[in-house]
Amino acid sequence: MKEKTNFIREVDSWGKISVLNEYFNVGKEYTDEYVWATIETRKQTLIVCYKDENLKVREINKFGYEIGATVHNHKNSIFRSSL
Repeated sequence: MKEKTNFIREVDSWGKISVLNEYFNVGKEYTDEYVWATIETRKQTLIVCYKDENLKVREINKFGYEIGATVHNHKNSIFRSSL
């Protein structure tokens, strides 16, 4: 089961990014920079990472990300191929 969904976002002039029509404050120091946002569905969190000028990737913020729908294991679902 896929447990993570990744997004690349540009930080706006207020220090925020938009993911799935929700805004998250990652810090004005990242304005006009690109960050990697990952939704971990099982943990219901959104983690934001940044790769600095030394190419070191580091976590800069973590948010609770409650998923309003039930997260299903598609292993036994209609999406499974019967071939």
